[in-house]
Amino acid sequence: MKKNIFFESLSSLGILLVILVLINVVSDRFSAKLDITEEKLFSLSSGTKNILQGIEGELNIKYYFSSNSESAPLNVKAYGKRVKELLEEYVYHSKGKINLELIDPKPDTEEEEWASKDGIAQIPLPSGEMFYMGAVVRPGGQAVKMFDPRRESFLEYDISEMILRSTNPGKKTVGILSSIKVVGSQMQFQIPGQPAPTKDWGFVKQLKNVYNVKEIKTDSVEIPSDVDLLITMHPKSLSDVTQYAIDQFVMNGGRLIVLVDPSAQADEGRGPVKSSNLDRLFKTWEIKYNSSFLVADMNNATKVGTPSGMPVDYPIWLNLDKQAMTSENVAVSDLDSIMMIEAGSLESTQNSSIAFLPLIQSSSEAMILPVNDIDRSDPFAVIQKISPGTTRKTIAAMYSGEFKSAFSEAPTKEGDSSVYSKPHKASVNEASNILVVADTDFLQNRYSMEEMRLGNLVLGVRPLNDNLNFMLNSVEFMLGNNDLISVRSRGKFSKPFERVVQLQKEAQLRYKSKEEALTQSLKRVQQEINKIQDHQIKGNKVILSRDQIAKIQEFKEEELQIKRERRDVRRKLREDIESLGQKLTFINVFLIPILVGIFGAYRIVSINSRRG
Repeated sequence: MKKNIFFESLSSLGILLVILVLINVVSDRFSAKLDITEEKLFSLSSGTKNILQGIEGELNIKYYFSSNSESAPLNVKAYGKRVKELLEEYVYHSKGKINLELIDPKPDTEEEEWASKDGIAQIPLPSGEMFYMGAVVRPGGQAVKMFDPRRESFLEYDISEMILRSTNPGKKTVGILSSIKVVGSQMQFQIPGQPAPTKDWGFVKQLKNVYNVKEIKTDSVEIPSDVDLLITMHPKSLSDVTQYAIDQFVMNGGRLIVLVDPSAQADEGRGPVKSSNLDRLFKTWEIKYNSSFLVADMNNATKVGTPSGMPVDYPIWLNLDKQAMTSENVAVSDLDSIMMIEAGSLESTQNSSIAFLPLIQSSSEAMILPVNDIDRSDPFAVIQKISPGTTRKTIAAMYSGEFKSAFSEAPTKEGDSSVYSKPHKASVNEASNILVVADTDFLQNRYSMEEMRLGNLVLGVRPLNDNLNFMLNSVEFMLGNNDLISVRSRGKFSKPFERVVQLQKEAQLRYKSKEEALTQSLKRVQQEINKIQDHQIKGNKVILSRDQIAKIQEFKEEELQIKRERRDVRRKLREDIESLGQKLTFINVFLIPILVGIFGAYRIVSINSRRG
């Protein structure tokens, strides 16, 4: 009886092992994978699936990947395979709307010319060959020039954006409604009796390179229908009529970036008050902001000069590094440094129905100071007011959800409600996003860029930090459709390869000294050849004796031998690395299922034994 149980268990084990191995092997061949990773690395988000459903016609994605490159780092090649697998997921979920073409551009081939024409980045490797890992969509011509492993968490976002841009060509329109004159005058010259012409702020100039930019008056009753994104900057003392225009723009699906400020240096208006707010809208939209306070943070203070000549850390001018930026949003994830000037603090209201994602934050020891208590003429006096806080302060944030109108009906303008062309809308049709920044001065030219001059001639500008990049990234992000904005930040795939990379480094060290010795020998030989030839140049001809020719031939034979030995060393290194990869593949595909199967069989035998 027990013998039968044993053989039955073995039979069950065999079936289980076959199933587990087949699952692993088959899943490596087909795109419809079982995703058991914690971060769902092999699953497309719902936003991407919606984008794929909306594709009209057919798209062709050309993926240029140097998969057979011998000198590319193993972890980079592994990432390239990961990109390929995710692209296959796009093909699978597109239900025939996307075709994927895999191209390996080898040197001096037609495929390499295609890659160049499609704008794919050429990455030089130490071996001298070029490495490719980019994609282009046809029709449309939108491309990811290089799938950078450092942007791994935004891989799905980059691919989805590429597809979306290809299906929606044409310039978007950005409207700017600002109490500060940030959009320059149309006039180029001073007209007698007229205000002096002004220039675009740097960020406006940058926006005009990519988008149609339209200035919106601060007393507008409606936001023009062709505006895709509205930047409301320093909304100071806006009337209910204009706030209603902003409100209804959002209710009708418009995208909104709001820049408020508790103390705007660029505000040249009358009176001592330099703060701005959207009190009525913020209250309804569950955006908590107090324009009477600003953030002070000694951990991120900027060094400034004083009348005495002694530099001090000024805690209300914040130099924020990468630690201040969230990795969960593409608008800030790749930024390294941002400077904020007397910025405010943002929060979410208690028990809010609106999601709150901090984008830029202070250190945990920051505090808030009343604006009216700040003596800007004395930095030391500001420092003396500082006491360490316990929580991080949010300076920029994304608010997401189903926003409701701050108005029950349209307000009248001079007793006339007929100025509105659209009926009142009480709420948005679907969840939307509002990006809020509690500072405006960070976009001033003097805090964001530096002009490079030759006398009076401006040669160009140099960014001082990532201030402009933050604004441009935010605009680009917000102009993506809601599905694209919802594409999540993905986890990193490269964790399983960390051990491989370590083993790769160890293998490289084993061969490094030998390769370096051979390289030095090669340089010596080449120098000897050049020395003989250089000493015998007469006119444009090289005149050598027989002994010298023989010596050069001897050196060249030595050169060839050294090159052969160096190739052998590099080949052995590649073989060692590939062997490591194969071992790990065996462990993942075969050994782990076998161990799982053995454990399962043990459990079956144990249970059946007890029953027997």
